[in-house]
Amino acid sequence: MLVHLLPIALSATTPGQPDSAAPDRDWDLQHLHLDLDINLNQESIAGTATLRFAPLQPGSDVLWVHQVGLNVQAVRIDGQSVEFQLGDNDLRILTGPRTEPLELAIDYSAKPQNGLHFRKKTKGSPDTYTEVWSQGESTDNRYWFPSWDYPNDRFTTSGRYTVPAGNKVLSNGTGSFDGTAWNYALEQDHVNYLVMLAVGPYKERLDQWRDIPVRQWYPPDATEAEVAHISGRVPEMLELFSQKTGFDYPYPSYTEVFVQRFLYTGMENTTATVEDRLILQPPTEGDLAQGAQSVVAHEAAHQWFGDLLTCKTWHELWLNEGFATFFAGVWERQAFGEANYFEDVAGWYRRSVKAGPMAGRWWSTEKGDHRENTAVYVRGASVLHMLRVLVGEQAFWAAIQKYVGDNAHSLVETDDLRDAFESVTGQHLGWFFDQWTHLGGAPEVTVKHSFEDGRLRVDVSQKGDRLFAFPLDIEVGTADGPLTQREWMTEESLNFTIPMEAAPTYVAADPQAGVLAQWENKQSTAEWIAQLDSPSPYAKLNALKALGEKPADEAIVEALVKVLHSESQEKAYRERAAKTLGKLDHAVGDAALVATLGRAKSPKLRSTIARALANGRALAGETKALKRIADTDPTRQVRGDALLALTHFDREAALKRARRILKRDPGFNKDLHQRAAEVVGKNGTATDLGLLLRHMDRQDHNKLATSALWAALRLVANLDESKQEAARDRIAEKLHPWLESRHLRSRQSALHGLGETGNDDSIIALQAFKAHTTLSGSRKRAQKAIDSIRKGHEDEQPEDAEIADELKALNDRIEALEKAQEEQSSRH
Repeated sequence: MLVHLLPIALSATTPGQPDSAAPDRDWDLQHLHLDLDINLNQESIAGTATLRFAPLQPGSDVLWVHQVGLNVQAVRIDGQSVEFQLGDNDLRILTGPRTEPLELAIDYSAKPQNGLHFRKKTKGSPDTYTEVWSQGESTDNRYWFPSWDYPNDRFTTSGRYTVPAGNKVLSNGTGSFDGTAWNYALEQDHVNYLVMLAVGPYKERLDQWRDIPVRQWYPPDATEAEVAHISGRVPEMLELFSQKTGFDYPYPSYTEVFVQRFLYTGMENTTATVEDRLILQPPTEGDLAQGAQSVVAHEAAHQWFGDLLTCKTWHELWLNEGFATFFAGVWERQAFGEANYFEDVAGWYRRSVKAGPMAGRWWSTEKGDHRENTAVYVRGASVLHMLRVLVGEQAFWAAIQKYVGDNAHSLVETDDLRDAFESVTGQHLGWFFDQWTHLGGAPEVTVKHSFEDGRLRVDVSQKGDRLFAFPLDIEVGTADGPLTQREWMTEESLNFTIPMEAAPTYVAADPQAGVLAQWENKQSTAEWIAQLDSPSPYAKLNALKALGEKPADEAIVEALVKVLHSESQEKAYRERAAKTLGKLDHAVGDAALVATLGRAKSPKLRSTIARALANGRALAGETKALKRIADTDPTRQVRGDALLALTHFDREAALKRARRILKRDPGFNKDLHQRAAEVVGKNGTATDLGLLLRHMDRQDHNKLATSALWAALRLVANLDESKQEAARDRIAEKLHPWLESRHLRSRQSALHGLGETGNDDSIIALQAFKAHTTLSGSRKRAQKAIDSIRKGHEDEQPEDAEIADELKALNDRIEALEKAQEEQSSRH
């Protein structure tokens, strides 16, 4: 074995160099080949990584690659053994001055704690088969193979993988089984975090787009019908995205693999997307599957935005995630209608108005914190929609096609997108990108109007931390149809007039959602009702929402009920009307909701109505209706939402049902049990803690177990102080095994939970965890939990209920990852 510590000073750029978006490179990685034996039982890998490097700087004499926790046995350059230095986060080799490419071979083994995740079928486990899958973003692939693990270098890849008989292997590119091993190769270059591996006894569904094979690999206990319900429209997505980008799907195949207990909702590895098995919903779920289909579209869009074009640094991540979110919306617009798309836009805006810089620069914040990288999914999608409205449909897509065509197979920054738009439109757009990508926030805009002497006067004002510049579109309702006018807002206030023969029926501000802002449009109830007839979906959705801010009267309720009952309307309008009627809490409106709840064909609409009813009083038989839906609806999510709503009217009835549910095995779909845990956590007694703890067993850990943890923490807050310590001990005892879980999310949840419930035994368990984990972030969280326990939960700490809410919110953020759709949280 060669010496691991070199007695040399390594002067080359090193990982973690301060004040850089990514480490500088002295070498260009051209190709990576992995030859690995995958031991599923031992949860280990062994083999050789071969990397071809070319020096970028003449005379480069030190080469290093990223790795964490790898057991490196030998290193060779062009077949000759060389000395190496193995650090905590890298492997360094003294090459001597080089001007020509070299081949670096690294023999190693590993039992990865991250990056490559094993799932094993054992007694009581939620895993129904043994498998392994990878998750590389952002820099986790270094835990299972050595490479250049930042997104600022593109290279080709290949692999040879030996696995136990009965398993299939998926990796990037095209592959086949040679009788001994699975061989894969991708001729197009990509970046390190997109390298993937999945191994398991998968079944296959085969489709195609044009002459490109499209596949879904799915668990042996799933059905093709379930898979088709989610992914059957992938060829449509690839066709739409090819047309919109002007660049045909760029790879030789496209495969989705559905795995057990994925860390996120999906991950867009080049040619081979990994998705969580839990998005597989049976056809009985109906239109509730739209959210899962949107995830599929999001990941497919990443094959262009993230894979074909990749953010050059993590500061520019919005160019991956914002585009994928936006393009999923574009697909939804085609598949589900205009109103559905503009509801997406409204959701993006709602979660973006207070966000910080999305692609920060040194001047983006007062502290000069150019590393801040906020809301890249939703604010990124918002920016693209604003550009669409700003420059118009034709110019927008021409600019997108130029951006994709000019930068295919390249690393991109925001300026590349700006250049494409400026080239196509002839406009200088520095103000736009500075304002919306490099700075944060959004204006608060007030619009009011008056009509006198044949002139409509519109007064606009804005306030906020700074002035924003934006085009303001106004749609004015008239007897002859709407007319529109654009004015530019560059100061604190703006006023203008429009000649008209008669008073307008309504004045809709920003009818196409062209400006990310908090809007207050002051107009009468009659004008808002008239705006329901606007041909602009966003203006109509805004009117449906605004009517909920008015005092309930017969005219408002009648208008909303008309929308709710209209089966010819897009469901998005009906759902928005249901939400508003629930907010108004009017007897006639509630009666319409109750009636529609019982007969609506759409599970999504029934869920919306159930949640809406919980906003008000029992005016129209709400309790009876919700009991019936909670007990008999064929869709579990609807039953769960009805159960939560029932709590609002009859706490004991809801609690009784929740207890009964938690006593049963959850089976495949955990939605109903998660809702039941929430009901028990908020309303249960000390005797209910056992019900929650039974779903926190390590072997049973999944999203339900995490929900049970949050519920248990909330339940503790409702107990008498004398009982809280014993209850915390019981929770901590359940969490200790989670520290050894194969599931990264389980370990993270345990660290947070033990910080609030742990005892002396927990400190011992956390110290042992710190000693063996290779994840620096997990070590820090473990020490934070230890410190919290030692402080004894001092009085200045938040109340338990607040802690539970914060932990649940943290989990939601982790799972959602600012996902493209508000209802879907995946990151991948």
